[in-house]
Amino acid sequence: MMRFSGFTGTLLPLIVPCIAIAPLVTATAHAQTTTTAAPVAPLAWNLDLNRAAQPLYERGDAAFAVGIPQKIGTTVPRLELWNHRGEKLADLMASPPAADGSITWKLPSDRMGYFEIRPAAGSLSWPALGSRPAGKLTFAVVDKIVPNPSRDYKTHFLSIQGSSYAGKLNTPPSPNVHRYIGLQAQAMDYSWYKLQPKAGDFSSFDAYFAADKAPEQIRQDKIWPYFYISKNPTWAVDPARLSESGRKGVATSNLPPQDLKQYEAYLERVVPHIAKSYNYLPYRVYEVMWEPVIPWGWHGTAQEIVDMFEVVHRVVHKYDPNGRVSGPTLSSFGDIPLYENLLKLGLGKTIDVSGWHMYSGYPAEKAGIPAAIARIRALDQQYIGRDLPLFGTEFGLPEAKAGSAENQAYGMTAATLILKAEGVQQHTLFYLSDYASEPGYGLFYTDVSGTPYAPDKISPKPAIPMLRAAIDQIGTARGVGKLDYLGPDVWGYVFQDEESGQFLTAIWDASGNNRSVSLDTGAGNVQVVDSFGNREARATKDGLISLQLRRSPVYVRGVSAELFAPAKGAPLLQNNATWRVFRGQKTLQTLQLGRALPQKMVDVSVALPAEIATSSASAKMSGTPGAKAQIALQIAPNAPLGTFVGSVRVRGANGTVGRALQRVEVLPELQIAPAQLQGAGKQWTLQSRVKNVSPTRWVGQAALNFQNASQTRSVALSPGQETRLQFAIAAPSDVSQKAPSNLELRSSTGSRLNMATPLSFFAVQKADANDVWNRMALMPIRATEKTIYRTFAQSKFGGDADLSAQAGYAHDANNLYVQYVVEDDLHRNSASSTQMWKQDSIQLAFDVAPGREISTNDVAEAFERTSSEWGFAFTSRGPEIYLWKPPGGSSLVANSLVPDAGVRLEGGTVGTTTTYHITIPWNVIDPRNQHRDALGIAATINDSDSEPGYLDRRALLLFGGIIADKDVANYGRAALQ
Repeated sequence: MMRFSGFTGTLLPLIVPCIAIAPLVTATAHAQTTTTAAPVAPLAWNLDLNRAAQPLYERGDAAFAVGIPQKIGTTVPRLELWNHRGEKLADLMASPPAADGSITWKLPSDRMGYFEIRPAAGSLSWPALGSRPAGKLTFAVVDKIVPNPSRDYKTHFLSIQGSSYAGKLNTPPSPNVHRYIGLQAQAMDYSWYKLQPKAGDFSSFDAYFAADKAPEQIRQDKIWPYFYISKNPTWAVDPARLSESGRKGVATSNLPPQDLKQYEAYLERVVPHIAKSYNYLPYRVYEVMWEPVIPWGWHGTAQEIVDMFEVVHRVVHKYDPNGRVSGPTLSSFGDIPLYENLLKLGLGKTIDVSGWHMYSGYPAEKAGIPAAIARIRALDQQYIGRDLPLFGTEFGLPEAKAGSAENQAYGMTAATLILKAEGVQQHTLFYLSDYASEPGYGLFYTDVSGTPYAPDKISPKPAIPMLRAAIDQIGTARGVGKLDYLGPDVWGYVFQDEESGQFLTAIWDASGNNRSVSLDTGAGNVQVVDSFGNREARATKDGLISLQLRRSPVYVRGVSAELFAPAKGAPLLQNNATWRVFRGQKTLQTLQLGRALPQKMVDVSVALPAEIATSSASAKMSGTPGAKAQIALQIAPNAPLGTFVGSVRVRGANGTVGRALQRVEVLPELQIAPAQLQGAGKQWTLQSRVKNVSPTRWVGQAALNFQNASQTRSVALSPGQETRLQFAIAAPSDVSQKAPSNLELRSSTGSRLNMATPLSFFAVQKADANDVWNRMALMPIRATEKTIYRTFAQSKFGGDADLSAQAGYAHDANNLYVQYVVEDDLHRNSASSTQMWKQDSIQLAFDVAPGREISTNDVAEAFERTSSEWGFAFTSRGPEIYLWKPPGGSSLVANSLVPDAGVRLEGGTVGTTTTYHITIPWNVIDPRNQHRDALGIAATINDSDSEPGYLDRRALLLFGGIIADKDVANYGRAALQ
């Protein structure tokens, strides 16, 4: 055991298993260069932070890294400090060596944020550990810990899964981690299977309750608890309805008890215990189920769900007058149709809280969260007659879906702000730290080999300090309104802190373009808070403040209640509706005074952003209520579309006497329908319908830009008139990839509207019933820069003789037919079935509902997805069909050979030609019968000529989404003829 000032702990060999001095190699986030220096003998160091198990620090805490060499007198490593955006901040200064050779590097903790310690170029070779990537240690600095996070049980917005609060009451990293993240609530599991593991044994209840330390610990920590009663013991359900693996488990949330009286007996014991033990709460919330989504998450009926809730509701309200039943805890917003069905069956009479996994999609700003919440509330009003409180029971975002840990932080923080602003009362993050079976969901890296559940060593990702700053700003606030007028993809909300009464805004640029905006705060001085909580006092200029935005939010505290509070008295402006204007046109709008002003006559002015209107406008008006002023504005020809805000100032003789905001929505003059592509072979027609939705005549030209050529059409439309534009185009020489197109409408006043559409020149033809294969039209797929994939860039490729192919797709009412004719100078596949892709084979992917929003709940998506991915190969064992990813609702097993399900592979190799004739029944790739008139497709034609067969793997690509990524958005869209 080594002791240093401020450090108590063991320098494990290793958090960084071995840090060795290596030949000089420069490898940074933005550079990939190599500089060779004289070889240096490998020298090992043990290195870690002074808070090794959980490197979180309050602002101003002593923070440092400690290194101990394995040999005294070795070269001291050079370390650097970096931020979450991959920007170097500073060189870290090493202390003089202690007697034992140990070194410390002081870390800055005066500013909050996420930080990485990286070895300087040529200093160390730093391996990965658990889920933490190679080349860095991470730590975070957050604001001072709030000792009473629930504010005496008045708020409980932020919670998290994975902290094992009750199971590890005195063991880091939990529950200590709650304090640093700012968590306000925590689930306590009182499920039936834990309290009564054996049928008929009621003594286990008393033993469990006697040993229950959680109520007192929770009370001391001022964390708001809520209660899981969601899992039943397997002995209590019908074993015939369980899967084989399910019968081996001790608990299930997929089936109701066989005897609801036994269930009621459990509830009559647990509810009184919770009500008594947590009587310091103003109310208690009981979460009843977990993802009861038919058929994958619930193997019973919808009526059985409602029946269980009826029992819970009756018992809870009998023994806990302040108890609230939460449910049904569905898996994502995609389950709203199931929710409506349950409400029709009477669920609304049995729940007090509407509980949801609030997964939608990524990014959060484009996933329709506000619309989904509005739909749920509309259903509650329709079937229950009132709004139910909304509780978020799970929300996570894996790094792979977001693209990076940095993007994960942006997505998780944006969702937190949106949900809070939309009135969600509780939000549960998923998951505390990474674990192996669902990689990347953790908000901490797991710094343990194997990435287990409940690790004893973790380190933060950028989301941790960003979420802490968010909860510090809005944790005790309520949403007041949305700032939807600052520009396209600029998101913002107004909140009011219910403790201080202060108004604040949260604003960010979801586009990632890091734009600047001018915000009218209505105040002389405000406090600007960055995404990690660092504060800066700012003076405004007549209420205006300039903000440099990023994807992470900036908060402005102290904005004017006059501008942003819901009006309680008479507002400055009466009937202050949004002005709807069209680009390039003059508009005359009316302002009407809502309250009396001290002056008889005043000047009123409206200033819009410069890109919206060419100048400000002003007028004189009476200071009496109801007085009106006409404001004339010239809207810029190419003003950005969307909702913006103008600053209204009312001035008397002695200066400003009133101020307000005027919303302005800039509308497109034309409504352009998405382009439709029809045709086959070389001749295609692109069509789009265009309608004039403005109040004046539109005259101009339509130009289609495609394949470096432009076609134009003259267009003249009266208000309300519609026309159909048609352009004859030839398919590009390479139809295996999407081709970009742009339809531009240019008016005589100078305004422009664009519709960019990636086009797929691919059709699934009608199968010829007399001869499917010989009468199927085939198209060539040849190696180009876009279509060839190589494991290594230097891999040799011998042109069409080495690998080329023809492909054709056809369909009838029962089957999809796929034909590939592959030219390959050497065809072989002796790889295992699971790795047939390493050698000569075909991978096919389909999506029967192209364009569907993908859920970020990976468990739900596995059952709801409309895509599938297959492998077909003529192996040394014979023809094989492999399924990596089945569609939702399929009875086929993922990552396995396909049994006889009507899927057939015929053909074979003759000389250098291999023919694949593939037949797939529609009910196999589309078990829920969702396909309509289009099919998402992608293919990979794999080839490997060397031994052992993988190292020089090449492939021809039909569209994307299989090799470089697993993104269905990159599939081509093929029309079904």
